[in-house]
Amino acid sequence: MILNYFNDYSMTEKEIFDSVDCKIPGGTKIKNIGDFFRNKGYEIEISIEHAQNVNGKCFGTMEEFRDFVIDNLKKAIQF
Repeated sequence: MILNYFNDYSMTEKEIFDSVDCKIPGGTKIKNIGDFFRNKGYEIEISIEHAQNVNGKCFGTMEEFRDFVIDNLKKAIQF
């Protein structure tokens, strides 16, 4: 889990599950996950905050997505 990657062991997975209002089945909203990390002081970007095309996608092609991922990994930005 991403918190462990940053040596943050302040919460269990169950506590995080509850914090983001996760439900079984169904999961949670990406906004809830974004709010969770921001409230812990992390600077993050989430897809729902970016421009989307008419189909609701941030990337027009898989190649655009691939290039985005590769560029960010080269900058050591975590996913």
